[in-house]
Amino acid sequence: MIRLIVTTLCLLFAVICCGSALPEPESRIVNGTEVMDGQYPFMISLRVNGSHNCGGTVLNEEWVLTAAHCVYRKNLTWLSVFAGSIRLYDDSVPLIPISEAILHEGYNQKLLVNDIAVLKTGGKDAKVLEAVKITVWSNTKCSEAYSDVTKPILSSNICAGDRWKGQCSGDSGGPLIANSYQVGIVSWSRKPCTIKGSPGVFTRVADYVDWIKEKTASDEMLIFSY
Repeated sequence: MIRLIVTTLCLLFAVICCGSALPEPESRIVNGTEVMDGQYPFMISLRVNGSHNCGGTVLNEEWVLTAAHCVYRKNLTWLSVFAGSIRLYDDSVPLIPISEAILHEGYNQKLLVNDIAVLKTGGKDAKVLEAVKITVWSNTKCSEAYSDVTKPILSSNICAGDRWKGQCSGDSGGPLIANSYQVGIVSWSRKPCTIKGSPGVFTRVADYVDWIKEKTASDEMLIFSY
């Protein structure tokens, strides 16, 4: 099964665990269970002009991982990272500026291909984070589910979700986590969110580990299994 981390604002900061076959529809929700302080310390909120825009994860002391569409054509001065709290709004937590944003060279805004980016912070440094279990879909079943849309389901994608459980607006850039390791980045889904027969689509992190290491010039990654 899979865990996705969302806030009460549908801010998906997420988690997964192994997958299997096509999920059976379940009762409605993007609901989750509130997590405890410090349970997922690698989660961040990516802010645009101080307001939550996307999720993301801490790679190491200087770098953050998110989705490319979260920062596409955005001025660096608009961006900041909010980290260190499970609450979406916490005045005691200072915002950390972004000094550099590197989008994948093959990113396609229309098709959301190679939807991955790394952000360098300016330092080292829902309203409450929640968790929910979802199911991984095979890429074949996912492609069938989205046969009516122009965005392709590629080998560099992972699909996961259940009816009324999964990602929604504001969740982009957040992680899909299996067995304590990040395996996906929230990319896109059909709207309205979490409808029957349409899982969420994630960027498959394993396909981009070498790219991440190259761009961050670091082998120190806190959230990956190699």
